[in-house]
Amino acid sequence: MSSTEKKFPPITKCGETTTTSYGSIAADLDRTPLISRSSVPYFMLVAMSGPQVPLNFAKEHLKNEGSVILLIPDRGFWSAKFEIKHKSYSKRRAEFSCGWKVFAKDNYLKVGDVCIFELLKRSENVFKVSIDYAAEYASD
Repeated sequence: MSSTEKKFPPITKCGETTTTSYGSIAADLDRTPLISRSSVPYFMLVAMSGPQVPLNFAKEHLKNEGSVILLIPDRGFWSAKFEIKHKSYSKRRAEFSCGWKVFAKDNYLKVGDVCIFELLKRSENVFKVSIDYAAEYASD
C-alpha cells in the first residue's frame, strides 16, 4: 500500500451496527472508494430511467405518501410527490413523481449521475440532495 492510499475502516456484517450513524462504503464513478457517514437516514439513486426510492427505506423512514421537499444548499428547493405504486399484489415500488422532472431538468441530471438523498426532517419529508455528475468523470 502506497503512502497516498487511504485506509478505510472494515465493513461490518449486514445488520450489525457499531454506531448510531448510518454509514456505508461505495465506489465513486472512477472506482475511488467513498465513505459516507451520516447521522440521518439516506439512500443513493443512480439516474437511469426513473426516480425510484428503495421500498424498504420508504417503509421505514417516510411518514406517508404525499409531498416531499428536495433541498440543494445554495441552489434552492423543489417540491415533488412521493408515492408507492402497486403494479400488482406482490410488486410495489416507491418513487418520486409530480415535480421530479422539474428537479431533474433544473439540476441537469443525466443517466449515470448519482444523487444522495439525506432525510433531514421526517415529519415533512425534507431531503438534502447531493449530486455527483457522471460527466465529470467521462474525460478521465
